Amino acid sequence: MNVHSLKTPNTQTIKSLEEKLKQLEVDRERLEHEIRQNHPRYAELHYPMPLSLEAIRRQLDDQAVLLEYTLGHSASFLFAVTKDDFLAVRLPDAMAIAEQVKTLREIMAARPQRQSFRAYVQLARELHQALIAPAGRMLTGKRHWVIVPDGILHYLPFEALLQSGDEEFLVSAGPRLWPYLIRDYAISYVPSASVLANLRQRPRRLNGPEKMFLAYADPLYGADATAAPRQVRSALGSTRFSQLKPLPHTRAEAHGIAALYPQNKVRLYLRDQAREENVKDERQLDQFRLIHFAAHGLLNEDQPAYSGLILSLPDVKRSAVRGQRSEAGGDNIETGGPQRVTDNQKQETKFVEDGLLQVYEIFNLKLNADLVVLSACETGLGKEVEGEGLVGLTQAFLYAGTASLVVSLWKVSDRSTPELMVSFYEYLNIGAVTKSEALRGAQLRLIKNGRYAHPYYWAPFILVGDDH
Repeated sequence: MNVHSLKTPNTQTIKSLEEKLKQLEVDRERLEHEIRQNHPRYAELHYPMPLSLEAIRRQLDDQAVLLEYTLGHSASFLFAVTKDDFLAVRLPDAMAIAEQVKTLREIMAARPQRQSFRAYVQLARELHQALIAPAGRMLTGKRHWVIVPDGILHYLPFEALLQSGDEEFLVSAGPRLWPYLIRDYAISYVPSASVLANLRQRPRRLNGPEKMFLAYADPLYGADATAAPRQVRSALGSTRFSQLKPLPHTRAEAHGIAALYPQNKVRLYLRDQAREENVKDERQLDQFRLIHFAAHGLLNEDQPAYSGLILSLPDVKRSAVRGQRSEAGGDNIETGGPQRVTDNQKQETKFVEDGLLQVYEIFNLKLNADLVVLSACETGLGKEVEGEGLVGLTQAFLYAGTASLVVSLWKVSDRSTPELMVSFYEYLNIGAVTKSEALRGAQLRLIKNGRYAHPYYWAPFILVGDDH
């Protein structure tokens, strides 16, 4: 091999590659234009038109600050915007931030252990210094933060970062006294400032949804992975399939929330009826303001379009008892009580779908909801956590017609979550508070309780989308 030839650029090859690159760019622009013309709502989420600084400011009130992060290999950046000010500041590189976030997430997502308190305090303070402190003056007097995350920051609940305090005191004092950001700020997240503007400008029906609360909870999962549909086995694998534990407390969660609303404004699908068919076939899905999923979730970082929610699965071992009365009990739809559809209703259950409601299917739902809550246990994160799986899931629901979502960032406690969720909906019913303030109120209540003060219990839940 001629060494000299390796060092000499092949001008013809370079020219050919440049021409191909130009053509690909033309093709990309043509495709994006076609999408904008034919699928404007999809374009709003995936190809949002960048907003001017003035347009971003118009989305913010006097109490709000927008913090947008961009992570890069050599450096990262924070852009902070208020109604009358702007700041751009350089941050550490993506790798340095990612290592700290991953470690802190591992601590938060594990059941609380006193021996991990010191590491939590150190990391939560360091990340506050790295990600929040550089915003400086921009935070003065601001009670609502709108965060545009990037990469792994999609999986960091900023609410759980620590502001100040002596390290030794905080370690000994424990989670109930830690100075979480949530003590002073209501925080919401958006894919971009452009998406936020599009959500607020999206036309809504004048009369709005007629009913209040629709829930899918306590789905049934088979114990044998080999009996699950092929697509579910492929998505989860035998190891993750074994993690699909029953979620009996979500039944109480759904009933507790339903009790807050008039009986004729509620519909619950529980147990065998919490299945994919009853999501897709819900003819009046767009009649509900609040839609609640209490089920396991799957976030696929490699193929975000296959992320989704795991509802009741077809199971040959369960087929013999379909139609029999469930131990869950519940009100029959014909009694005049809340419209609660459970497997105690003597009707044949027909499974047509595989039970995995995935991103590409969520895009086809027709919603008109103020809020969708994914009170789910995440089961799909691997070692490489980039944020794409969560982005795909949230964008799908925003496209389908909801203004905002509450999502969980790790496997949640099925004992504390019902308490948090009922409190959240109670605060929502006050009416004068925003969605992020309602979530903050519920989380602070858990912290004050003491038993569930550790971020493991309350921090996985974040609000994404329009806060109003």
